[in-house]
Amino acid sequence: TRKESSAASDVYKRQKQWIGAAPLDDEAASQLQRTPGSVFLRVVRETFDSRGRFMERVESYLDPLHFQLHLEFGDAQ
Repeated sequence: TRKESSAASDVYKRQKQWIGAAPLDDEAASQLQRTPGSVFLRVVRETFDSRGRFMERVESYLDPLHFQLHLEFGDAQ
């Protein structure tokens, strides 16, 4: 809801995100039940509060056969 979105934006001010292809190491492959070396999308996101203080870092491995990145630019029509 709009209220929840507003409350969430009060908690964090800025985020950085990196997305790239990366081979799974032995640990990640075991957790994902895949072969080590399989290429997945690796997403790293860092969140900072309104004072620029670090809040959290999230690292995810996404199967590229099931996920995609979608971006929109400019004004919504």
